[in-house]
Amino acid sequence: MSTVVHASQDIGVWTRMSLLNISHDLTGYAEVCSLFLSPRYRTAGVGGLLSRSRFMFIVQFMARFPQRLCAEELRGHFDEAGESPFWNAVGSHFYQIDFNEADYLSSHGKESFVAELMPHYPVYLDLLPDAARDAVGVTHKDTAPARRMLEAEGLRYENHIDIFDAGLVLECHIADLRTVRESRLARVEIGVSAADETGAGAAKSLISNTRLHDFRCGAVAVQDGAFVLTPEQAAALCVSEGEGEDVRVLTSYPRAGWKRSGDDMSMYIDGEWQEGRGAAFESRNPGTDETVWQGRGASPEDVDRAVKAARRAFATWSAMPFR
Repeated sequence: MSTVVHASQDIGVWTRMSLLNISHDLTGYAEVCSLFLSPRYRTAGVGGLLSRSRFMFIVQFMARFPQRLCAEELRGHFDEAGESPFWNAVGSHFYQIDFNEADYLSSHGKESFVAELMPHYPVYLDLLPDAARDAVGVTHKDTAPARRMLEAEGLRYENHIDIFDAGLVLECHIADLRTVRESRLARVEIGVSAADETGAGAAKSLISNTRLHDFRCGAVAVQDGAFVLTPEQAAALCVSEGEGEDVRVLTSYPRAGWKRSGDDMSMYIDGEWQEGRGAAFESRNPGTDETVWQGRGASPEDVDRAVKAARRAFATWSAMPFR
């Protein structure tokens, strides 16, 4: 989508309108495609693990990928009758087939008709029916969890939508992915970890091997920053026994091994941990969808105290050398 401005000084009218244009901006991007997981396995964060494992593979073998990444297959809005308002208002007039047939053809490699029959001139969004306009950039309710996971990973909506149902397209630089920024290589041991002994309650981290042709990824409980695999976990991840080997680790929130005084405190202001006085919220691990922390956000008074503390510290900190 793009924006165009029309203005007339003579009659004092100024309007800004949205245009739908055919775009090739995503040419050369790597694409995060759809996954289908059997309903009987959609428990205990398995879907999130399967999805996040792709990013663990990308960061491990970044030389095999371009600089940018997109997710185009986020299903758009459909009404209660199962119809796409956007397709009915736009695509159906150009392609002369119903949505399901067009979707089937494009998903089975017959995509030439999309370019051959699509509109070659801009479409003014304001000229479409209300239902079609309201569907632009809206994600289907069943796809909302996938969207939240991708946005937590760092992908963002940049005004690209799907030509069929107007579902949004998410994109980012691969270097901006959370997994790229925060994962690290670690040496693990094989034995019995403290997390295994204490059982439930230990935070889980994504962990993968570093093998191209036998890549494995899983979620492992971590405690006190120690990455210890049981023999069964090591076998599942294809990690050698004995002295162990390097694995890639993406820690959960809060990061394993990160210590603070007072786990119920949510913010650090003026040299001490303090409980926020704003609205309550929870932080969820996007890889497993489990709640890893609950607390309260900042109130306007908290923000004011933080700004004042920063101003008091500025004179000293700004004079400090870089080293």
